Amino acid sequence: MSVQIFEAARLEAQKRLDEARPHKERNRLGQFATPPSLARAIMEETARMLPSRSKVRVLDPAFGTGAFYTATLEALGQARLEGVRGVEVDDEVVRVARSLWSHLPLELTHGDFSRLELPHFEAPRADLVVCNPPYVRHHHLSKEDKARLRQEVIDRTGVVLSGLSGFYAYFLLLADAWWAADGLGVWLLPGEYLEVNYGRAVKRYLSTRTTIVRVHRFDPDDCQFDGVLVSSTVLWIRKSPPSARHKVRFTSGNDISAPEHDFRVPQRKLDPDEKWTRHFTQVEVVDDKVPRLGDLFTIRRGMATGANPFFILKRQEALEKGLPSECLTPVLPSPRHLKVDCVEGDADGHPVLDEPLVLVDCRQSPEVVESKWPALWAYFEQGAAQGLPERYLCSRREPWYTQERRDPPPLVCTYMGRSKDGKAFRFIRNRSQALATNAYLMLYPKGLLAVRLQEDPGWIDVVWEHLSQLDAASMLNQGRAYGGGLRKMEPKELRQVPVPWFETQTEKKKG
Repeated sequence: MSVQIFEAARLEAQKRLDEARPHKERNRLGQFATPPSLARAIMEETARMLPSRSKVRVLDPAFGTGAFYTATLEALGQARLEGVRGVEVDDEVVRVARSLWSHLPLELTHGDFSRLELPHFEAPRADLVVCNPPYVRHHHLSKEDKARLRQEVIDRTGVVLSGLSGFYAYFLLLADAWWAADGLGVWLLPGEYLEVNYGRAVKRYLSTRTTIVRVHRFDPDDCQFDGVLVSSTVLWIRKSPPSARHKVRFTSGNDISAPEHDFRVPQRKLDPDEKWTRHFTQVEVVDDKVPRLGDLFTIRRGMATGANPFFILKRQEALEKGLPSECLTPVLPSPRHLKVDCVEGDADGHPVLDEPLVLVDCRQSPEVVESKWPALWAYFEQGAAQGLPERYLCSRREPWYTQERRDPPPLVCTYMGRSKDGKAFRFIRNRSQALATNAYLMLYPKGLLAVRLQEDPGWIDVVWEHLSQLDAASMLNQGRAYGGGLRKMEPKELRQVPVPWFETQTEKKKG
């Protein structure tokens, strides 16, 4: 019977399993089956990297119902498989998989791969490890599991993973003990490890302990998994130290066999402390002497109130409630509701918008509020009845209804956005006295820029125009990409964006 017939039965069984479990539960457990077309494309490419006609021992530490097993059978043929071992933690999935593949010599272990007893030192290891590990975010791992996994990785590899690492990172490093020397590994991973700080340990392991054959990144605008906003990558590595001349192939696009971009980078030049996403494009290397945004601005995340629906009101609504104007601070609406890129201010400093918003902000003691502003005190009592004083941020403030002290920023940048014409982030000129929430990054001039603005305050508008015209690639290269075209920019990442025009403009001013 052909593999395609069994694959049809597997897909039907997978559909029933997915429909039986809410998306929220599958998200928590990281249970997202590999699409068959994706598994097939990955294994066809993998087959080209293996010695022709050689027998192969295969390990899949997160077997599921066998998406990669089907693809492996199609790409290599059953005759080349010396042995196949799968590991699956979910008892219902194991039951289905055993029923599907009972006619083939598959060793399927029911258990948690991270808890399996290590193979005897004389036991043969896998020549090929292929895996789509569970995408379980760190906050879904218990403190006890994190401690156990962290120690297991240290004991087996000496690598110390960050506590922010997802389950997939532990899977990758724990597989080291099951993997034969010079063996090939292929991993379907979220792309975050390439660019976030907590991915440094993983990149250090990859760049020093393995030969990285290829890293392929799918277009972040297209999700490979339904309902999961994750930028997916495929990683091919060999369990051998890299040669001095070895070059890693960085490819991108939605077709693994015919990538849109294909670059080769010497592995010795891969710095674990840098973002590897820049190797998927030919981004011009900027001289260290070129100014960065962090040289011109103090960049801080916008204000976090801890309860926006309570603390942020329409200005008219707040006045109708009788809240005192001296406890109402202008605040910008969220980026999706702010349709202009230049916010003008009225005589009182409030944004000139259809429905200006205010932040309820009071630093007076409860006794003063109760006696001086009865309406405000009644409003705070409503918040207390809702349990706001016990919320994380509010509970760390005294009194609980006070807000952070911030000055109105002359410029803000959106913190998140989706790529439109290559631009995912907006720079907004703030001519009002409004503050910004944590949906924005707030920019405060410093250094030479602050000096220049003392001489010519209007020059901030020239700066804003330049920022609005920043090369999209230079922004995206510093930010992070997620599935569905979503981009995110942290303050420290925005600080690294080069602004060579500032140096030029300063020289013109001197002239």
